[in-house]
Amino acid sequence: MNTKNLLRDTLFRVCTVSAILLSSCAAVQAGVTLTEPLYHYLFQDGSNSGTTAPNGAMATYNASGVKPDQYSNGALDLSGNIRSNNYTSRWTGSSENNIGSLNQFTITLWVNAADLNGYQTLIALGSDDDFGAGSANSVTLRLVSGKIQATIGGAPSGNTTTLFNSSDALTTGEWAFIAISYDGTSSGTYDSIVQAAATGGSAQENKANLQVYRGNTDAATSTERKGIGYGKADPNWQVSPGTLDFGTNASIYLGNLPANGTIFVGQLADVRIYNSVLSSSDIDSIRMDYINQIPEPSSVALLVTLPGLVLLLRTFKRAPRA
Repeated sequence: MNTKNLLRDTLFRVCTVSAILLSSCAAVQAGVTLTEPLYHYLFQDGSNSGTTAPNGAMATYNASGVKPDQYSNGALDLSGNIRSNNYTSRWTGSSENNIGSLNQFTITLWVNAADLNGYQTLIALGSDDDFGAGSANSVTLRLVSGKIQATIGGAPSGNTTTLFNSSDALTTGEWAFIAISYDGTSSGTYDSIVQAAATGGSAQENKANLQVYRGNTDAATSTERKGIGYGKADPNWQVSPGTLDFGTNASIYLGNLPANGTIFVGQLADVRIYNSVLSSSDIDSIRMDYINQIPEPSSVALLVTLPGLVLLLRTFKRAPRA
């Protein structure tokens, strides 16, 4: 085989492999095929929030009112916040969200914390803007010295807010994927049939009514399980908070609370709220879905190089044989 034919065959093989790789990438880029979330905040450049839900547009606030949006490259950028000064710190919020009653939910988001000191609100849902201890029908996901903390306030009769605290802190300056799923149909804290089906296990921890997932851009999600309950009448806290009734005027806040100095410093991205308990595999698919929105350098190079290779191949095919 002469030099021209060898080079032509080599280029053909490279193009074939490249086409297969591009086809595989396209299949991955298709994303997850889950039920649409109640809310999905994308923070795309030039848009308010990219939410999929009506009446769900986020506005950026600080103590003096609405401020210009701080959306950049698909993230809510709050890295300029000053934790000691609530007045100069921004967060986002929406009100009059007709969430209604939820007996199950899953919340997922990406977090890049620039500061891991103190209490920092990531997301909060509820009709009581105070979100204080004993606040009924509310959910708050925050960082406490960098560790994930979930708070669920049940029915008003509970009078007690319950907490879950993760064992390990996040790493400053690194993107982390966080998800929590809650089943309010269970009567106790470790008897959730729904969570057992979602986790695919029969052990007690798989039946915990609260599941907390954590991953990053390189590693799949790991899980910490916690039966979460309330009730002063039960010292063992074995009573589930049950269904949460958010009503028609619930607020959703990201990055802080209006009446609270729990200011988050960093970036938030791809925030989703579902009205069901998602499986472990579905949650990890959501993690991968956001990662795949960002083209890898190798994929970009391949897209640029492939047309050139095809052009060269055509040139060789048209060239007269020696």
